[in-house]
Amino acid sequence: MKSKILHILLVLLFSTLAGNAFAQKKLYAVSKSAGMIVRCNLDGTNLDTLISGLDNPVGATPSTKLERIFWIDSGTQTINSCNFGGQNRKKLATFNTVNDNIDVLGIAVDEINDKLYFIGRLGWGTCNPDGSNLIVKFSDTIRGNRIQINVKDSLLFWNSQSGPSLNSRVNKFNIITGKYNWILALGSTDIELDFWGLRYIPKTGQLFSTCSPVWLTFDSIGNYKTQKSYSGAKFTDTMRLVSFDYDPESKNLFYTHGKNGEVYSVPFDSSHHGKFLLFDFPFDIYDLFIGDKPLIQANNIQFSNINGYEFKANWNTGQWKYSTVFVNSDTTGKAPALDGVEYSAN
Repeated sequence: MKSKILHILLVLLFSTLAGNAFAQKKLYAVSKSAGMIVRCNLDGTNLDTLISGLDNPVGATPSTKLERIFWIDSGTQTINSCNFGGQNRKKLATFNTVNDNIDVLGIAVDEINDKLYFIGRLGWGTCNPDGSNLIVKFSDTIRGNRIQINVKDSLLFWNSQSGPSLNSRVNKFNIITGKYNWILALGSTDIELDFWGLRYIPKTGQLFSTCSPVWLTFDSIGNYKTQKSYSGAKFTDTMRLVSFDYDPESKNLFYTHGKNGEVYSVPFDSSHHGKFLLFDFPFDIYDLFIGDKPLIQANNIQFSNINGYEFKANWNTGQWKYSTVFVNSDTTGKAPALDGVEYSAN
């Protein structure tokens, strides 16, 4: 009689005892005035300095796929990167003051095609994640501040600050067709401060922007939807909302006025925008974002001494302290481990 071979599926349990997947997320704050990038947990604890001694760091963005953080230094006009722990720091590209100086400020990552997009006062452009193949496109009317990308629909979005004979705008650019247009413009009779914050959330297909104390929402292709104001804070509502990010898992919005290091955490829904002071950094903040350190799964799984009744298995546990093994005694199929179910040892 032929014995059935044991089919084994090794998975990780993200329980409160074994570790929590949300513990991977960090809130990063970029300070131009202090010349540093700091980070803390999403509840404001465990504040530490990721990198210090920078010239003028401004826009920044994380990439879980590439396991890097990318940022723009407006003082040196460079694109830079490091890993999520602040190590392996690299200067990727320098903008020549004569040939490609666009006063670059914002940066975004296309994780599907492994490409960086950047925006500046006088143009925009692209390069590879290692800084190679730098392409700069000039425009004296862009006045770009922040940039985001919707990879699914091949769309770039960026904020424009106001200037002579120019409104503040949220802009859209189709990467495939090269078609450009603004999707919202606010003049002096609407809101007299520039657009600052901009964020596209791939998991929810939403685009958010801010101008003064006003929160603006768009759908995934840039159709304007709603506008709301914030009220109540340490400072008055004339303070502009400089930067923010949204965590779709906890449904919390994190944002800053920039001045005096205020960072707020807000339970976000369609009707309520209460304000809760999360942290008060001892310096001004220019950009704010949530970064996810790559999850390290169990690996190097090896089986031996397999027979109809028992086996021996060895593996590296990866990121968490605990792992669990699901076994199916059959020659086909998989072990029945269900997503969203907490399994207890027995």
